[in-house]
Amino acid sequence: MTKDEMGSEWRTRDRGENRPFVFVPLYFCANLIGMKLRELLTEWHEKASLNFASRFLLKKLYEQSKLDFVRDTLMTSFPVKYFQVLPGQRIAPSKINWIRSLLLVPDRLSAVKALYEIALLLKYCQSSPGLWATFKELQQNPINLRSFFFELFIFKTFDDAGIATVKKPLSGKQELEGYCTVRGQEFLFECKLPYIPSLDELFLIQQLMGTFHQHGFQKSPLNGYIAQIQFTRPVTDGHREELEKKIRRFYNDLRHGMLMEVDYSDPGGAGLFHAKSYSKERLEAIEKENKAEIIYYMAPTGEVGKNGEVQMEGKMIGKWNILHDKLYKKLETILKAEKRQHPPEQFPYKIVFVGSESFPEFQFGLFQHENMYDLDRIVTLCNKLSLSSLVCFIRKYYQQNQPYILVDVIAPTELLDVAQVIKHIFGSLTA
Repeated sequence: MTKDEMGSEWRTRDRGENRPFVFVPLYFCANLIGMKLRELLTEWHEKASLNFASRFLLKKLYEQSKLDFVRDTLMTSFPVKYFQVLPGQRIAPSKINWIRSLLLVPDRLSAVKALYEIALLLKYCQSSPGLWATFKELQQNPINLRSFFFELFIFKTFDDAGIATVKKPLSGKQELEGYCTVRGQEFLFECKLPYIPSLDELFLIQQLMGTFHQHGFQKSPLNGYIAQIQFTRPVTDGHREELEKKIRRFYNDLRHGMLMEVDYSDPGGAGLFHAKSYSKERLEAIEKENKAEIIYYMAPTGEVGKNGEVQMEGKMIGKWNILHDKLYKKLETILKAEKRQHPPEQFPYKIVFVGSESFPEFQFGLFQHENMYDLDRIVTLCNKLSLSSLVCFIRKYYQQNQPYILVDVIAPTELLDVAQVIKHIFGSLTA
């Protein structure tokens, strides 16, 4: 077997309504042994400079001065080890750092622009000793640090618009995000940056696809096979280790380069591992059944090499269902908690900023794709919860070369004039 065209495909499906599959690119490192420590920031600067600012390009796509600014700002804001990674090291989902993820794709202009925005926020943060101290405290917690950057974005936007603010005030022993004064009225504002539900499950699928590739690459009987995994729910921390053992057991016993009937099943525990001989009809039936989280198959191409070897091709398919109901249930939980934490009796004037960031990296924002955002459903939800506050949704989409920001403000009738001001301030921003 001399040819292995192994592709990987993600099918992220929104099952809240009859909507099409959304294809989601992911970036991850295979398990590599004996690799040297990588200096991500240095690598990124060199490659991004060649890709977008080289003097050999007919038209420069980005200014070298901005690339230098990103490198210098990140270098002076974080310790050196922050950008050092060992290829293949395993990282828990909560420890995945979105800044490092962006540095891993120096060929994506959208990622470069996202990093430039981060660098601008860092410079802004340095101007305030209190904010800078908070930044230093949060460096080792990527999730909390990213939420803090969303707060910085709100602070900076208000400052740039000339809106008076009080940042990080105390209410008793509780630290608040801040107060802003709009049309002569002081408003408490709070910032939320939620993520799509079930990211741990998505991370598990991603890692198991890597395990499949590591053990199954160029190992197949001549007639091919189809392997699939179906999770037992709820997904726990032990799923990965147990399912990886099932994958390894299968490949330890699989014969290579000979005709054989494959009929293998390993049920129970974290999930079902099942494999059978390849046929086009069987593959179509498995896909139509739509029960498997991962499908991995090898199939003969029908071509024979010069030395008589059968040529094979293979593919991985990872399926991750995004339920609309689950997504909006999470949003409802966030808004309910915010209302309880800062009740209207105590805070009659309030703005809740809900952010969603769509970057070329792992931590998917709540509205990762535009078709996940349903304004009518959100208005209905706000009415159901009897919210007396303004709710401002800020969605940043950095997947394309020309990023963009979308803003909606939901408000009670008596605050529509304030809502218009907020929408103008944040809606006029360009990525």
